[in-house]
Parts: sequence; structure tokens; C-alpha cells
Amino acid sequence: MPVLLALLLTLLCATARSSPLRFFIDASAFAEGETDLLLEAIAASNGTASVVGVSRGGFLAHKGWHNTSMWDMYWTGREACYRAFLSHLAPGQLVSCTPGSQAITGKASLVATMKRAYGTAASLFVPESFVLPGDYLAFARAVVAAGPATPWVLKEDSHRGRGIARYVVAQRFVPGQLLVRRRPLYVRLWVLSLGTHPLRPYLFDGGVAVFGSRQGADDGSDGDDGDGVADGGLTGTSAQDADASGHQAMVVNLWQQDRAAARPWSLRQLWDHLDSRFGAGAATGAWARMCLGVAAALAAGLPAQREAGAALPGYQGGNAEVLGVDFLLDGALGAHMVEVNWLPSLARKVVACAVGEACRAGTHEPFDAQKEAFLAAALRLLRASSDAATGTGPGRPPGPRAEQWRALYALRAEARAAEGAFMTGLVTPYACTRDPLPGPSPLSPEEY
Repeated sequence: MPVLLALLLTLLCATARSSPLRFFIDASAFAEGETDLLLEAIAASNGTASVVGVSRGGFLAHKGWHNTSMWDMYWTGREACYRAFLSHLAPGQLVSCTPGSQAITGKASLVATMKRAYGTAASLFVPESFVLPGDYLAFARAVVAAGPATPWVLKEDSHRGRGIARYVVAQRFVPGQLLVRRRPLYVRLWVLSLGTHPLRPYLFDGGVAVFGSRQGADDGSDGDDGDGVADGGLTGTSAQDADASGHQAMVVNLWQQDRAAARPWSLRQLWDHLDSRFGAGAATGAWARMCLGVAAALAAGLPAQREAGAALPGYQGGNAEVLGVDFLLDGALGAHMVEVNWLPSLARKVVACAVGEACRAGTHEPFDAQKEAFLAAALRLLRASSDAATGTGPGRPPGPRAEQWRALYALRAEARAAEGAFMTGLVTPYACTRDPLPGPSPLSPEEY
């Protein structure tokens, strides 16, 4: 069973708090089923957490922000989250959003924030992108320079198919995407981000690989002989071939998810495949690139988060925000961050699995299994964080030295604006800073 941090094992096992972490959940802020896994995780937490209230009503229903004394953790939508921060929360109280995180969780704002922090070096983390309509002329020049054979992706300002139906980002198609069994893929990682002074984000050591439509002639098989790299463009369902309803939420860099025909993989399955295909250590390198991309995005967004927090009278750092970060991999195992999602869907993909034989046998939907593992680990970390804030736990875990993080961010001169936006908690079992990326390293191996 994966855990968030190897360095947190002793902390996660702490039992200093005599009472569970009390959750109030505004279920009405989410689509149907999107709190089911959380409720199941709390019920199975062996006293780590409990539910003291669930609001399923509309505008006039009782919400968690109406009575902040009854909960330790308030799981809600962004509007109610901000209302909670208008009150002066007690030490150890947590709310499921970070003020100002919209700087990285919107499709257009992620691009703008990364460019503001890193300039042209932003393309080390995200594909070359332009915010529309403001960057339209620059986009037009890039299209002419790239030539008519270069495809571009137009992204709508929507989240899970909901939002404004207009294009806000033009993004260069990632060429040479990695194919597994003739299918492109993206990798979903989960982050639990706590506080802003300092920012303490924790990257879950699991995740899931989601596959797209098969490329080339389909012989009906699904064997391993389809590994390779997409040359030129991908021929699967594109943004121009969206379904009749107009929803394009499933489109990822010119291909569409195909979960009906291609079962997702756990991150461990993908790592084993990459090590087998490219040689031992290949997966560690891919993980390090994604880890650094997550760190760079969070660092770039930190100034906006601190500014937004300062404008809320009750904000004292009690944010506990879940983020879903999506990456594409190319044939050289380069990682291209395409989205950062605020409070990504935690609904089950297989609803009946909660009571089915497949669940008990451990063979159910990998997406569900990884969400379950993430939530179980997140509950322990939330409990430990609340304990530390109230003085009932052993304290916060140590993190890498700030000097190391500042050096890691200074990949180019343009990154100097983000030098102060370092973190003291982004540590993983693979330790992002332990395996330097290809090319010159800002630190010697002894310093990692």
C-alpha cells in the first residue's frame, strides 16, 4: 500500500490525538458520487477521522462555515471555503482549498503563471502555450514559424466538462508521444498541499496511467508489440471530433481517453513497463522529471496564494488542498505538464465495486484503487498536520534545505523571480532531488 512520504512513517503512525479528525462535508458542492470514496476512507480509517456532518441541501441548508467549532476538516467547494476563511479558525482547523491557487489550477492561468515565473524556461515544464485572446498575435507568428504540418491544441476554460465554452489556450502538440500497446497515455498524480508560510506540499507516490485510442491499424490484439513513439500526429479522436454534446473534457493533447477498451494502469505497472522496455532506472528518471514539474508549478503559484491569503481576515494557513496533476510522456521519457486540477474527481469509476468480489480480491479498477490509497494516506497526513498545529503531535516533518530548492528552481536566469518560492516538504520515496535530471545539475550529488 503506497504512502505519501518515506520520511513521514514515524509521523504517520503517531497516536497523540485521543479523538479523530472531525470532517464536515458539503456534499452539495460536488457532483453525485464525488464524496463516496472520501466517506469510505473515513469509515475505514480506524479512528483517524470521523464525519460530524454532511450537508446535502442547497442554498438554505446548514453548511460547515455556519459553525466552524464543530469540525477540524471542512471539505467543500471554493465559495464555501472562502467563507470559512472569513472567520478566525482555530489552530489545527483545515479547509479544502488554498486561496489563490487558481493561479495554477486554471488552464490559462497555469500558462500565465509559469511564464511569469520562468519566462521562456516555462517550456521545460509545460508545452509551448499561448493565452487567448491576449497572445493571439504571438500565437499566429508561432503557427507561421512552425509551418502547416505542426498541429496545435485549443483548450477550453472548463473543469470536468463544466465551465466557459470558449478557447483560452493554444498549446503546441507534444510530438513523439510515448505509445504503450499503440496507445498514447497521460499520467495523473495527486498532491496534498498544506499551508503557504511555508508551503508544505506532499506528492503521493502512486498514480495512474490513462490510455487513449489506439494508433494505426487495429488487428484486434492488445499485445505488447505496439510500443513505440507517435510520429508526426496522433490519429485518434481529436478536439475537432468531439461528441455531439460538444463536451471535450476527455481530450488530452489531440487524443481522447478510451477507458472502455483500455484499462488504466497503476503508476507501479507503468514504472515496471518502462524499466523493462528502456532499462533499469528509466522509471526513476521519468518520476524525477514529473516531480520537478510539480514543484515548479507550486513554486510559481505561491506568490499569488500568499497575496490571496493576506486578503482574508481569518486565513492563518489552514488550507489542505488536493490537486490532480496531469503529464504527457514523450519517447525520451520527457514529462510535459498539461493540467493542474483543483480538487479532482474522487468518485468511483466502478460504483458497485464497494461491495463486489473484485474489490475484495484487489482486482478492481486501478483508478479507484489508487484513489483509495491516496485518500487513506491523506487522512493520516491531515491528522498529523492538525495534531502538530495544536501541539498534540510530534511536529512537522523536516524537509530539504531552502537553499537546495532555490538552486533547483534556478534552471534559467528567467527563474530568478521564483527563487523565494521554495518548499520545505516536497519529499517522495524516490526523492526528486536524489536523482538529478539529465544535463548539468545545480547541486553536487553529495548535496541531495
